[in-house]
Amino acid sequence: MGNGSIILFHNNAQHVLEYLPQVLENLRNSGYEVVKIDDLIYHEDYHIDNNGIQISDAPSAGESSGEGA
Repeated sequence: MGNGSIILFHNNAQHVLEYLPQVLENLRNSGYEVVKIDDLIYHEDYHIDNNGIQISDAPSAGESSGEGA
């Protein structure tokens, strides 16, 4: 696990209500910050590809916009 890692817990799992508070407490005590998934997603000038990777929609350095050519 590292910065930006996502841990998925299925909310319909049999014991999730039992163990989730303990897991979150252990993560926080280990120095991790627990945030909503929405806090990890760039919303402007990005899209998410079919592999779940955020891709910038801004032109790369040296990339022409095609205007004025």
